[in-house]
Amino acid sequence: MGDEPVRACIGTSYVYDTTRQACNQPLDVGNEALHRYDEPWHSCSGSWPAYSGPSHACSETSKACNATRYAYDAALHAFNAFAVSGRSGRPSAPARLLRHKEGKEMATAISTSITVRVQAKGGKFLADDAGGAEVTIRDAQTGERLAGGLALGTDSGNLSNDYSAGASLNTIVTPATPDEPAVIWWLSADSNTSGLVADLAISRPTLLEIAAYGPLGGLQSAHRVTTTQWIVPGQVLDEPPGFVVEIPGLVVQVMEPATHLAILSSTLPYTVPLQANVTMMCGCQIADGQPPNQPWVPYDFQVTAAIGQVGQPAMQLVTLTFPGTSPSLYFGSWELPAGSTGFYQAVITAVQLSTGNTGTGTATFFVKAG
Repeated sequence: MGDEPVRACIGTSYVYDTTRQACNQPLDVGNEALHRYDEPWHSCSGSWPAYSGPSHACSETSKACNATRYAYDAALHAFNAFAVSGRSGRPSAPARLLRHKEGKEMATAISTSITVRVQAKGGKFLADDAGGAEVTIRDAQTGERLAGGLALGTDSGNLSNDYSAGASLNTIVTPATPDEPAVIWWLSADSNTSGLVADLAISRPTLLEIAAYGPLGGLQSAHRVTTTQWIVPGQVLDEPPGFVVEIPGLVVQVMEPATHLAILSSTLPYTVPLQANVTMMCGCQIADGQPPNQPWVPYDFQVTAAIGQVGQPAMQLVTLTFPGTSPSLYFGSWELPAGSTGFYQAVITAVQLSTGNTGTGTATFFVKAG
């Protein structure tokens, strides 16, 4: 709001003395009670005086501060309106001041709020049933940690085929089939939907670095995503859906074989069972059914197991199938030949064809003499 890095004088007769770096009174003083230089505030006070750049003085008609006592921000060399603004943007009581080491003063930080929700790519918000997500908010320029915690809640959002206020713009799409068209889903949030509400103490427009890590209920498949967002003091960014961080991937939990499965050499050849539980990062299950009843359908997923000795290239790739007896469960098997020795691993990988979401899980087994 000020044009240049100067200190303001109050009163049409007051002028700024650059030698003394203070206000002189070489002319008529005028109404000193109304037009005075307020040294602690470095601001204009009285009946709406304003700073006049050409005369380095306060006048009734020019720029800078007014009777609401906008504070002079020494760091910005300007009159900082944010110093006295409440969340709604209306002027509130004058802000407290913080003293710099060199003795200068500036407006203190004011409360600013942001609600962060973590959404699975192609899925719902990460809620309690998936363990939620860890969220960290930093100043992207300085690295200072401003806030953080768990994005939690029992509600993962509501799906609808129609857009409504509060819906995430990260839509969910069920791919088309020869018999069915593609279906678009909107995920809406309200005040009860899983998320993290953070109050930030900032005194200037700040570029936030927001990181999300999850799901915490499936750490073997967890991802970390970092994004940035500008926010200004007094801003309230909590209208649903809030600030949405999208996290890609799939949760893949190997159910069989159990890691460290010992197979007796006397039982070879041995059929190794392969079973994996595959879900979206929000924990949403894959199941048979046509839209609009089921967004995540088996034909959009491909699950395979790469099998070989530990530390060596895979010897065989096995496709796991979805029989439909239980949601999200894929099955297969591989025969370990007679005479086999050593340690083996099965790396099970799931891919969602429509989004590129990918997840993996690994189990090991070995041949034991006996």
